[in-house]
Amino acid sequence: FKEAAAAFAALVERYLQSQYEEEALFLIGENHYNEQAFAEAVPAYQALLAKYPQGRYGGPAQYALAWSFVEQEQMEQAVGAMQDLVANYPGSEFAPKAQFTIGDYYYNIQSYDEAMAAYKRVLERYPDSEEGSRATALVEELSEIQASFSYKEAMKLFEAKEYDRAVSALQEIIREYPGTYTELAAYCNLGLAYEIARQWPQAVENYQVVEERGGDKPENADVVSFAKMHREWIVENRL
Repeated sequence: FKEAAAAFAALVERYLQSQYEEEALFLIGENHYNEQAFAEAVPAYQALLAKYPQGRYGGPAQYALAWSFVEQEQMEQAVGAMQDLVANYPGSEFAPKAQFTIGDYYYNIQSYDEAMAAYKRVLERYPDSEEGSRATALVEELSEIQASFSYKEAMKLFEAKEYDRAVSALQEIIREYPGTYTELAAYCNLGLAYEIARQWPQAVENYQVVEERGGDKPENADVVSFAKMHREWIVENRL
């Protein structure tokens, strides 16, 4: 690979503007990459992209450039290169891979808001790609993570007996994170807040939502059981 890179570099130098120049520039980078000489691959790919930014090797070179940075643990440069790929080569086969990898980067450093935004862009721009199906599951997972953070803050208010603020926070969770387990937990605690306030019909209404949406799924058994027990007690004793 090292000798091949040198040979292609000699070709470019000797035959400027030839019909082989673009491909030769690309192959200089490819051979450095295959040699795992990533520090040499970076300027090689950059030289190609500078001279032929919309050439036939633009997408592959930009993607390889990004991974050359990854291999050197230069993650900020890698993410920037992948963002450039999506922006400059949106139709490339590497664009959904790059956008998904951006999401993975933010997920791994626990920047969940940025990860969510990146994965959602995969779904918006490349819904039918392999990365699109993988992003769907991760968006759902991140929704639960984000919802759990908001839920903890709402429960701090609940435990401090600041029920009006807790109710508002729980209602916000329901609006922001539909379909999550945390949504059901929020409905449960809304019911409990109304129960404490002796607003029995509102309490029953929220408990019923938990039973209906939670169904008989094993993962929802605890909140459904709680809601059912409290609803039945209220109906029997207070309504």
